[in-house]
Amino acid sequence: MPHYSVVGSLSGSNAVSVYCQATGTTVTGNKGTTNIWNRIGTNRYVSDAYVNTGYSGFIPGVPRC
Repeated sequence: MPHYSVVGSLSGSNAVSVYCQATGTTVTGNKGTTNIWNRIGTNRYVSDAYVNTGYSGFIPGVPRC
């Protein structure tokens, strides 16, 4: 996954759809440290370290990007 700059944010109460997941740069956030990235839109990814998916690692049933 290429390196991208932060271009926006969502409030903690927003729900997002995870279309697929990829591995990339390791990030430490409020949900831990991970290299998993969730695609939430066209060319929009959020680190799993900032998303409460209820899973530690890849989400079952969500395809890999």
